[in-house]
Amino acid sequence: GVGISGKEGRQAVNNSDFAIAQFRFLKRLMVVHGRWNYRRISATVVYSFYKNIVLTIILFYYQFMCFFSGAVLFEEWVYTAFNAILFLGPLFLGMFDQDLSDEAATKYSKVYSSGRLKKDLNVNVMAWSFIRAYLDATLIYFFCHIAVNGQDWTGTTAWGSNGDTVDMLVFGTTVYTAMIVGMLMKMGILHHTWNKYTISGMVITVVGFPLFLVVYQTSAGNILHGGKYLNVTSQMISAAPFWLLCFLTPAVNSLFDILIEAIRSEFFGDHVDVVRQADHEGNLDTLKPLLAGTPRPDGIDASAAVELSRMGSPSKRPVTSIRVAGDGAGGKVGGQGEGAL
Repeated sequence: GVGISGKEGRQAVNNSDFAIAQFRFLKRLMVVHGRWNYRRISATVVYSFYKNIVLTIILFYYQFMCFFSGAVLFEEWVYTAFNAILFLGPLFLGMFDQDLSDEAATKYSKVYSSGRLKKDLNVNVMAWSFIRAYLDATLIYFFCHIAVNGQDWTGTTAWGSNGDTVDMLVFGTTVYTAMIVGMLMKMGILHHTWNKYTISGMVITVVGFPLFLVVYQTSAGNILHGGKYLNVTSQMISAAPFWLLCFLTPAVNSLFDILIEAIRSEFFGDHVDVVRQADHEGNLDTLKPLLAGTPRPDGIDASAAVELSRMGSPSKRPVTSIRVAGDGAGGKVGGQGEGAL
């Protein structure tokens, strides 16, 4: 809840999640910061499920190749480091991303409806995320599998110039690297804005992941891998197919994401997409008056009429309720009063 402090005391503030000094601050708190927070949390939750489903589906596919013997495709510590490697991306996405500027969110406040109508986190969004994770995992694994075993899957393709083939650890780390690169590209696509924190988080991940593999393969990592991972990274990066798979597979996945989003925003977009595009292009003032909230004689503003025409009849129940609390029955409301929302 939101507590509003005033002359009557601070009881509502002491029992609230957020505190403001005057009622006029409530609009910015809700339509700007509230909307940003909803979209950030929604994107972070969906992405967190997505990346872990990709990892699980890849491990599931590998079980068909080892007759469900329980063999693990990835080395144990490399596998364990998956969420640690991808930690900073979702963290900064959930803290700093802004799909709209505060000016756009305030001026065209009807974009707040995306939160009220749960457009960014619902069953359909989660289901589509699961489908995309399944498709991406399929593409990542079988691109790498065919590169190793050939098109008939019965032989082993030479990766080195001397005719050497790859072992399970090299193959597994190749799949793992292609997956990590794909997850980073997906994270880059989800970001609407970039600042020094998001850029630094991406740079740390891009530099830290290969550094981890290089250090872990040395004798210094014997205490963890017992010598079985020695020189695996060196053998992997010395083969040309690794570099092709490392960038081609995630690029194809990202191309699908970009294409699907372009089709959605072009043919199935809503007023939020219109405002977002104008905001990113710096053309907020060129939007149609309907989106600006021009009053109508019947008491319904124009932007609400557009929204209702898109989304059906309005709900009968009130959107918000306000409880005003004070020391006395005659407590004032506004900059001098105290209340809770």
